Amino acid sequence: MLLGAVTQRRVDIHDAELVKHYQQLEKVQADVKKQSKNLKQKFEEGISGQQAERATTKLRKTTDQYRTLFSSLSEFQRRGSGHVPTPELMEPQELSQLLPHHSQQLAGPPMPLLLK
Repeated sequence: MLLGAVTQRRVDIHDAELVKHYQQLEKVQADVKKQSKNLKQKFEEGISGQQAERATTKLRKTTDQYRTLFSSLSEFQRRGSGHVPTPELMEPQELSQLLPHHSQQLAGPPMPLLLK
């Protein structure tokens, strides 16, 4: 009986970690979408130079953060109970497509795609 309780507690802890990871991914995904929308708007308004580079760098860092979080997602899912609802998350490749065309030119070569 004690072993079952310990196992259940461990599963509950892993499920809580998975929920937290999902929440982090959702937040960073929303940040990428917001930053991308703002950057597109700035490019339409004629942004250039250092201001454009700073905004592009910020967006790329946020996108990289999403990729890192997403790459560890399967480990959290594997340890969970399988009963935690999965939120709508974009694949990193889809998120990369949100980058404005101009920002890709400013920041150099395109980001490598993560393969599952």
